[in-house]
Amino acid sequence: MYTVKEASEKLGLSPRQVRRLLSRDELKGKKLMRDWLVLSLDYNLYTVKEASKKLGLGSSQVRRLLASGKIKGRKMARDWVVLSLDYRRQRKPRYQAKVSHN
Repeated sequence: MYTVKEASEKLGLSPRQVRRLLSRDELKGKKLMRDWLVLSLDYNLYTVKEASKKLGLGSSQVRRLLASGKIKGRKMARDWVVLSLDYRRQRKPRYQAKVSHN
């Protein structure tokens, strides 16, 4: 079990964003008096930068996919939080790396 502050440090989010995830039942926790107690951090959250590296896409492309709903995510204030990396590119890359055959 974690406080909101501890969970925010571990997840790399602000305490406000953690509270918002808790209130939407996207993160397991219980409301105690005025604040939350986070029960589990079993939640795969990615920043746009991390998701772009894992998917091999540019960060602006990831933001467009999030806005269109092709990648699951939530907009927290002005930043996106990527919830799932289940995305397959629809077409082949325009340019392929040349392989030399020696």
